[in-house]
Amino acid sequence: MVYKIFISDLTDYYNLITYLMRIRYCTITYLLRNKSNLLNYFTNNKLMGNNIDLLLPL
Repeated sequence: MVYKIFISDLTDYYNLITYLMRIRYCTITYLLRNKSNLLNYFTNNKLMGNNIDLLLPL
């Protein structure tokens, strides 16, 4: 997914990045709690999914 954003304020940009990182961090910790879900997640996303990488394609 490519996010096309046009934000004039830098604080809004920073809040958006922290929000997206928080969502991805919560999903990763949830999957680490349930190891069966983690294995299914990795096999479904072919070991490097779109949601597991922490580099935001902004």
